[in-house]
Amino acid sequence: MSNIATSSVQSKHLLELGLSKETADMSYSEEYFGKDKDGNDEWRWKLNACKFVDVEGIIPAWSLTALLEVMPIKITKDKVEYKLAIFPSGLFSTHSDTSTWTVQYCGKDYSYRSKDRFPKLAIFKEYTLIDAVHEMVCWLLEQGFIKKGGEQ
Repeated sequence: MSNIATSSVQSKHLLELGLSKETADMSYSEEYFGKDKDGNDEWRWKLNACKFVDVEGIIPAWSLTALLEVMPIKITKDKVEYKLAIFPSGLFSTHSDTSTWTVQYCGKDYSYRSKDRFPKLAIFKEYTLIDAVHEMVCWLLEQGFIKKGGEQ
C-alpha cells in the first residue's frame, strides 16, 4: 500500500470500473527483484512518478491529486445538492480519534418534511486519505457520477 498513489490492486480495480487511463499521473512497472528463497525469479511492481504511458507491462496509477481531479465537487440528486467534504474523522467530534479520514458528499435539505437536515449521499472512512478517496471514486464510478472514460 502506498500513501502517495493508488496501489497496483486499486489501480487495476479503477480500470475495471472504467476510469480512463488518461487521468492517471503515475504508473507501475514490473521490476526484477532477484531470487526468492526457493531460487525462483521474483518480480515486484515499482511505482514510477511519471505520467502513465500506454505500453504493455505498465499499469496506470493515480496520485491523490489525480483522483481528486476526477471527482465532482457537487452532485445534485432528488433536488438536493450534495457537496464534497474531506476531513480527519475526529475533527468535528469531542473524541480525539483522528486516525481515520472521512470523504463524503453531504447535502442540505431545507424542506420541512426532512428529518435529516444534512443528509449524506455517500460516506467512506479509511486509515489513509488516499484509500478513502479511492473508495469514493469507485462508488462514483459505480453510480454513474463519473462517466466511463473519466468525464464528469
